[in-house]
Amino acid sequence: MLAELAAGRTHAQDGARWLPAAPLMAQLDRFLAAFESGTEAERAAAGAAGVDGRAIWQAAFQAAGGIDAWQAMPAAAGPIGSARPSGSDYRCPGVPVSI
Repeated sequence: MLAELAAGRTHAQDGARWLPAAPLMAQLDRFLAAFESGTEAERAAAGAAGVDGRAIWQAAFQAAGGIDAWQAMPAAAGPIGSARPSGSDYRCPGVPVSI
């Protein structure tokens, strides 16, 4: 799981090279880093008697700024929409998903 989170952070950092996406990717990286913090905290507490792993995960996630990053993502995505050329289609050829 930690390897997947690290890969996600690398993808977010790569995505930030496109300047309109940089604010969103910074928040995504922050969110994934907080998720890593929660996971590490829960792993460290695993097996201890009377420990609520979910509560430990949540506390570490919050302390690392995960909730703030999640809440900041919608506003951070704004520049992406305005950077899209007018008249361009939202669909990607060969991808069965559209917005």
